[in-house]
Amino acid sequence: MHPDLAALLICPECKGGFAFDAVATCGSCARSYPVADGIVSMTRADAYTALDEIDYDAVYRLSSDASHAFVRSCLSMLGDRMPSTIDTFLEIGAGTGQFTLGFLKQVPTRTAVVTDISSSMLGACRRRLVENGVPSAGVHFVTWDGADCLRRDAFQLIAGFSVLHHVLDFQTMLATLAGAMRQNGIAVFLEPNYRFHLALIDTVCEIFVATQDDPCWSAEDRLALSDWLFENNTNLRFRGDAEVLAGREDKHLFDGDQLAHAASAAGFGSVELVPFGGRSECYVALEVYSNQIGLRDEARADLLDRFSRLLPGNFGHLADEDLAPSTLIVLRRDGNGNRRRSANQVPIRGGAAPRFAYDIVITTGHDSEGEWTLTAQGWVLGDTDVRYLAISLDGAAYRFPVQAIRPDVNNAFNARRVHPLRRSLFCGVAGATPRRLTWTGGRAAGLLAVAADGREFLLAQVELPQQPGIVTTTRVEAT
Repeated sequence: MHPDLAALLICPECKGGFAFDAVATCGSCARSYPVADGIVSMTRADAYTALDEIDYDAVYRLSSDASHAFVRSCLSMLGDRMPSTIDTFLEIGAGTGQFTLGFLKQVPTRTAVVTDISSSMLGACRRRLVENGVPSAGVHFVTWDGADCLRRDAFQLIAGFSVLHHVLDFQTMLATLAGAMRQNGIAVFLEPNYRFHLALIDTVCEIFVATQDDPCWSAEDRLALSDWLFENNTNLRFRGDAEVLAGREDKHLFDGDQLAHAASAAGFGSVELVPFGGRSECYVALEVYSNQIGLRDEARADLLDRFSRLLPGNFGHLADEDLAPSTLIVLRRDGNGNRRRSANQVPIRGGAAPRFAYDIVITTGHDSEGEWTLTAQGWVLGDTDVRYLAISLDGAAYRFPVQAIRPDVNNAFNARRVHPLRRSLFCGVAGATPRRLTWTGGRAAGLLAVAADGREFLLAQVELPQQPGIVTTTRVEAT
């Protein structure tokens, strides 16, 4: 193990220094961390990523040639922001080496610490570097999940590509990285663009509805596209909601203002946002996504054809910087550089009360410990964006996300596009997880719709049964 690694890592428990041999041992508290196949393990025992369960390189079309092309694009867009040689380099979320390989081949680097939450990903990355002739001296592999084990002022360059949106508490991770970066260092991240993906999902939703009777779309194709829309819309709708996002692989979609604010709060002195791509990348982005969705060739071709014809619509209102699917975020600790300021908030104006249609089944029961539980399933549709269905009981509100895709409801109640398409399509109540109650049964409860802006609207009063059972409350009106 190269001695330089001891100068870059510290014990996350006591902040003492490490000695590296068959294991990494703290010289202060004697705590040890395993080293297997050249990879130091600094993650918790329960650290997990769902990406281990897929053929990552195949799904994301990664290869050695793709790595070199990707790094060339990054370096071209960064220009003279990127130093020509690097002393100490930390990469977070390296995966199988999409950036690592191309960067270490193209930019002279004395010491690199390559990290990921997954040891299997790092193993694949390490093999890729060996197969492509990257010298092993000075390149170290560490599993890392954000723990405070990085020595302060240690790294000249920190980079992470499509990583931060996987981290629930990305603000704390940014603060840890800010402390580990040298005063004159630079951090570079690439993250999906929120506003681009909002337009993308709106457009694909229109295609999904338009293809319901198209013979080139099989039931399996529509189910695959439905699942993809559901996953991506959840991240759009529940931005910042830790309760909903905690168990998901992809947890965030960022806009520039959000990233700039988080980076400033973490201790970075300057923030610069560089669009990664442009209008020509809109079609390319959906090509990549359609490969991940798993559509048959006929349906995939139809999706891309319809998308190219709809592009001027939902994408026409975007600023040039938001036509890029992703954004490069360049951070420094000094005070020099550009900083994007947040736009003024638009006040919510009064108006007619929203109208709602809904069909909800509320189920009460007991869990394995004999405690009362509550679930809600069905759908709720309004001419405001309904984010949660809530059941109010004894001063407590039990919330169920409104996020599941329901084309049947959209087709029946949104034929005239009275409700914005994306909102009405995702109107299913996802209530599969029972909520534990603290009551004895037989109580009146309020059924509420909670809008995206936080307003609550009473839909109905329901009487919950004395014994475990089902309460059905249905109100359907044409809109």
